[in-house]
Amino acid sequence: MIAWPKDVLVLALAFLLSWVITQFMISFNIQDIPVERSSHKKITPRAGGVGLLIGFYASVMVQGFSQLPFYEDWISLIILLCSASVMGLIGFLDDVRGSSPIFRLLIQIGTAWFLVRCLGAFQTIPFPYLGEINLGSFGLLISILWIVGFTNVFNFMDGLNGMAGIPTIISCIFLSILTNINHSDFQIHLILASATFGFLIFNFPKAKIFLGDVGSFFLGFFFAGWGVLALRPAYGKFSIWVVPLLFFIYIYDVIFTRIRRMLKGKGFFEAHCEHLYQLLSRSGWSHVKVTSIYALIFVAQGIVSIFMITKPPETHLLFFIPFFVGAIPFTWWILSKARKRGISF
Repeated sequence: MIAWPKDVLVLALAFLLSWVITQFMISFNIQDIPVERSSHKKITPRAGGVGLLIGFYASVMVQGFSQLPFYEDWISLIILLCSASVMGLIGFLDDVRGSSPIFRLLIQIGTAWFLVRCLGAFQTIPFPYLGEINLGSFGLLISILWIVGFTNVFNFMDGLNGMAGIPTIISCIFLSILTNINHSDFQIHLILASATFGFLIFNFPKAKIFLGDVGSFFLGFFFAGWGVLALRPAYGKFSIWVVPLLFFIYIYDVIFTRIRRMLKGKGFFEAHCEHLYQLLSRSGWSHVKVTSIYALIFVAQGIVSIFMITKPPETHLLFFIPFFVGAIPFTWWILSKARKRGISF
């Protein structure tokens, strides 16, 4: 639970620092110049994630690692935070001067490998009717693929006003609830939510600044890494499926779009604006409406994740079924709207 006054003051500090630094980044004006596939039409500052990162890390330091409060596993938490900061730095360099996709990918793989080697790879994955499947030597590879893959999924989905910030806050709230089941004084997710809110007020409903790769790479890596870290004994009862369920619509959107483009013979790494949320925006829906419908889905995913964690691990994958079934008509509806508007994809 949140204890007054220290915890509340730490959350306020995260918000205020993020708010102040984001304002500074607006005046610093690292420009995002729109291109044909962009969802915005005018030049807008980016790298607003700098404020989010500074507000988050400074507040975590003020809170004190000893208050987080896993004394026996504090080194692992520091490793995750340091690794995620590397992703933020790489994203910032990309925002400022651009970088090769191969370079970014290699850094992501190297950082993910380091994190997994330090924290431990996935050992087993629970499946319905099959129980725990031992991954053996494939655990390291699957863990790295998960972290690198989700880091880029998050980056791909940061394309509209509030599209990254609002789901981050929602997911942090539910992660806080899930973690507090075992540790009532662990507040790191609420600190991240507060820092994200300090940025979000400049990004939604109208964007004065964008999150940038500095923010999306950091957030994607942090959430993916948390999915690995939280399986350690110090964090109590958790599930390998929690983070994938919380972000199911993100993962589904990216995988569906990649498969559809591959079937049409389009390049896997080719930049595009054909994600479902982008097609819905191009079909006439405002950023506010598109982000809002995705936010509602995130709330539903969070609620179901709370029920999921109370059930045996081998049943957890079954909780994805309603979202996958619901994604089918959702996809058909968006594609139909895009076709009626004559949008090529």
